[in-house]
Amino acid sequence: MFIPPLQLHFRLGVGSPSRFRQEESNMSVEISKDQSGSQQKIIPITERMRADMVSRGYSPMTQKIYLRAVRHLSRHYAGRSPELISLDEAKHYLRLKGKTKISKSALLSHELGVRFLFEITFGKTWKPVSPLRQRMIEDMDMKGFSVRTQVSYVRSVAALCKFYDNRSPKLLTDEEIRSYFVHLKVKRKLARQTVTIALSGIKFLYETTLKRDFSLTGIPVPKRRKHLPVVLAMDEVRAILAKVEKPRFQAVLKLIYACGLRLGEACRLAPTDIDSKRGVIILRNAKGGTDRQVPIPPATITMLREFWKTHRNMRWLFPAQSCGHRKGSPSERHLSPSREREPP
Repeated sequence: MFIPPLQLHFRLGVGSPSRFRQEESNMSVEISKDQSGSQQKIIPITERMRADMVSRGYSPMTQKIYLRAVRHLSRHYAGRSPELISLDEAKHYLRLKGKTKISKSALLSHELGVRFLFEITFGKTWKPVSPLRQRMIEDMDMKGFSVRTQVSYVRSVAALCKFYDNRSPKLLTDEEIRSYFVHLKVKRKLARQTVTIALSGIKFLYETTLKRDFSLTGIPVPKRRKHLPVVLAMDEVRAILAKVEKPRFQAVLKLIYACGLRLGEACRLAPTDIDSKRGVIILRNAKGGTDRQVPIPPATITMLREFWKTHRNMRWLFPAQSCGHRKGSPSERHLSPSREREPP
């Protein structure tokens, strides 16, 4: 049974740094009794959480922020061990935290730290998937949709439910669905691509999963507009690439420009996909689930060979540096396309 160090709190006061160190130490250690009745100390919770973050490539600063969030959670519940705090209590704490005068970035750090503790270290499900969402995901799996498409479709349906106060999509009428798209296009003035993705996801839910006639809503497909592409001069391309400081980002961008690859195709490349003798790249499971080959210049092959020597990963040409909340070590995962979009 966990016993909070009340006497130490009274002695050191609220603002003492030693209090926080002692509090983390007491919070992170759980005492259990074996069959003989003797007390046995098991692995500290904070050390387990820190080990999980290290295995996923989290930076020391991120580790410090996440552990601080868990420490604040324990303090909110009078020094209780995090393993004795339920999911509902943790979510209630975050809701109360959001009502205080705290910045959005600080609130996000608290949420990510607490979620990491419960999802990764404790192995609990933070947000259970509803039966309807699970069925929709299964339908998309059977259709062979990519993970990114599934995420976009699920996000579109979730936004529709949130617009109508989290009502189930099964209860929405055709007129309510139409009003939602009027809101997206007329009031929010979203781009055609954004509206089209939302329309595709919601249409899939009603036609495939719920077996409803979506044409009764009368929602037209947004008209595609044709624009001339922006063509950069060679000097402009060199100037842009020269501004990229991280070698892995610079290497993947040079490869994309030289071979005309999609972002996801470049990030998922393996060293064995480069055929240097024939001068081609073999793209496996590209868009639409098809394989194709594209030529690659000899200078680009030399550049990729030098970059690969910096990490020597046998599985990925561009391995990830961290995995976030995903399972596995960074060496087991490729560079995320979403991270590639971040500014260098």
